[in-house]
Amino acid sequence: MAVLNRTSAGVGVLVVMLILSFPAIGAPAEGADKGVAIELNRLSPVKNACRMSLVFTNMMDVPVDALAIETVLFNKQDSVERFLVLKSRPLTPKKIRVQQFDVAGVPCDGFGKLLLNDVKECKAANLDPGTCLERITPSSKAGVPFISTITN
Repeated sequence: MAVLNRTSAGVGVLVVMLILSFPAIGAPAEGADKGVAIELNRLSPVKNACRMSLVFTNMMDVPVDALAIETVLFNKQDSVERFLVLKSRPLTPKKIRVQQFDVAGVPCDGFGKLLLNDVKECKAANLDPGTCLERITPSSKAGVPFISTITN
């Protein structure tokens, strides 16, 4: 029969607490079902236009059958250059999709920032355009900020 003293019992409790504080291997990361991430990944000059490459990541367990976002392109002087409605193809759950959009008549070096202004269409379980906007996280790797009207 093992005899436990206060020190060994305290260490045992501490070990159990430490084990319980770590997530199980393979468990989903916190916030894994948050929504849709949209990354402005690249700006590429093409004939008379700037091509935006956007990376859509559906982090939800449900498909997004239709998504149309209203964006506002600001120039380097922080003035509104143009409103753009960008429609994605269907977004499969837990998948990444890349799409390209050409912005005619605007050189890539004229982009100051891109604002996610609103959601015009959102077809997904339990989401409408208003709640969909709250579930979209914009980001950028293109050297031009991509921000949202929703601030946290």
